[in-house]
Amino acid sequence: MKNFEKSYYTWNNSKEAIKARTQAISVYLTKELQDLNVDTIRTDIPTSSTVTDVIVWNIEQSGTDTFSATYEVDQQIKEGEQTTAVKATYTVKVHVDSDGDMVIIQNPTLAPAIQKSDYEPKTAEADASVDADITAIFGISGYYETTIQNYICSLGILILCGCISAILLKNLNHRQRKKANE
Repeated sequence: MKNFEKSYYTWNNSKEAIKARTQAISVYLTKELQDLNVDTIRTDIPTSSTVTDVIVWNIEQSGTDTFSATYEVDQQIKEGEQTTAVKATYTVKVHVDSDGDMVIIQNPTLAPAIQKSDYEPKTAEADASVDADITAIFGISGYYETTIQNYICSLGILILCGCISAILLKNLNHRQRKKANE
């Protein structure tokens, strides 16, 4: 899509540029549309255009094998020494055959400009009752209460676990050496 829009909305009034544009857009258009677009850009028209951006907003199925594409084109149109930025929204119809090949069957037509929606998502409110329940459970179980006796007991258990781990690792290392020597 974007390649067609860039070729279609970019032009210069020299014979070479017009010929190049005609060849570029012909690969996207039906023969009827190619014939219709032959004289849209001429050497006697004192303007030129460059596409700066294309945004495809929507593609939807509009028939069995037909799709409508809505897109926005930003371009710089130059007439003499004056350059004007133009932004417009268009729609084209595209036929897609059973092989997935596509061809534009309707020239671009102006469409209503796409506007930013006023939609704002609703923020989820925090459920304070869950936080209060968790705090109450930890409070009842004594989780938040630390005494010197609990601290000393925890430290003792930690040291005991460290010692048991060291003995097991030393014993494991001793067995591995024994197997290696055999």
